[in-house]
Amino acid sequence: MKKPLAVAVLAPAPAFAHAGNHSANFAQNITHALSQPDHLLAALAVLALAYFAYRLAKG
Repeated sequence: MKKPLAVAVLAPAPAFAHAGNHSANFAQNITHALSQPDHLLAALAVLALAYFAYRLAKG
């Protein structure tokens, strides 16, 4: 039962979150990532998960 869930989570799928040029140069990509609320929220979520994983591993 866990294998279909793993396949669904790990399978690549296109994301159409919002319009924009995502194939620009590095500086434009960084600016885009830091100026969009959905990107900032995702970054904060990853940071929070990493922090909690660190605390859990640390004991």
